[in-house]
Amino acid sequence: MARHGRIAGALNPGWRRPLSCGKPPMSFLLLAALQLQDPSPAPAPDRRALLVGIGRYARTAQAADWEDLAGPAPDVALMRDILIQRFGFPAENVRVLLDEEATHAGILRAFEQHLILPAGTATEAVFYFSGHGSRARDLAAVASGEMRAEDSTLVCWDSARSSADPVPDLTDDELHSVLTVLAQRTHRITVITDCCHAGGNTRGARRARSVQPAEPLKPEDLAQLWLADVPYLEDGDARRPLSQDWIHIAACAWSEDACEEEFGDAESASTMHGVFTWHLAAALRAARPGDSYAQVVARTAAPVQSQRIHFTGDGQRRLFAAQFAPPAECVEAVLSADG
Repeated sequence: MARHGRIAGALNPGWRRPLSCGKPPMSFLLLAALQLQDPSPAPAPDRRALLVGIGRYARTAQAADWEDLAGPAPDVALMRDILIQRFGFPAENVRVLLDEEATHAGILRAFEQHLILPAGTATEAVFYFSGHGSRARDLAAVASGEMRAEDSTLVCWDSARSSADPVPDLTDDELHSVLTVLAQRTHRITVITDCCHAGGNTRGARRARSVQPAEPLKPEDLAQLWLADVPYLEDGDARRPLSQDWIHIAACAWSEDACEEEFGDAESASTMHGVFTWHLAAALRAARPGDSYAQVVARTAAPVQSQRIHFTGDGQRRLFAAQFAPPAECVEAVLSADG
């Protein structure tokens, strides 16, 4: 109380120290506690996601023999539920593009409007893709660029396989370009792709997520699709960062197939899902605050025997900055232990 008395005496010369120095009254302690508290609660983390799933494709003459996929729509629904219910992403911040919504231009436009423009320094941004993947010859073909001078590509709803058609696949150079701009606003970026990065065919009961190689991306074709305020960074561009500032988890290595198959249990009907997405979802459900991305990837890869999960980025980075609740079974165990 002596310290409090010196402050009060300085403010009011007529104030006298009380003769009794016993415990301060409860009302005083309560008032002091209220004054020490932050008057406004900490803001909720800003979390945004763009989820793209393409199972049906525009039936151009070149794409007539492409096999439809049953898994992308359920994959997107599964990831959406996990992000919202498990990790607190606001439903209005989770944007979904399915089939004909996921054109080449539509994906780029949604990436800019939904992820880049609203992002702040603390934003958690997620981009997820489920669908066919492929490759295209890289016209840059620089020595430090793509393996075998090929781009890995995401097959959009309106992708075609004719030099006369101006709609190419979305290349990894395009994805790298929009991610580089997003990384200038936030370093909390997670990219997840469940698709093939090479040609392949159906394996038994499984269905591979791949189509034949695409036509190379030509500058004149890209000019009709590209975003005005985003620099396009081809391999060898001096503006291209030497290292990426985001996490990328891919269903398989660049030369492998990613497959989908039926999953279910005794309580629900079987549903087609990407093998990678199904096991990633299980690993995310079981994640605890403080788990690293490397730990999540290891748990995802363990049951996946036919695909090598491909991971780039800082593996020690904590999943979603550790800002989420532990799994329900952990909470129940603690409550049981406490009686």
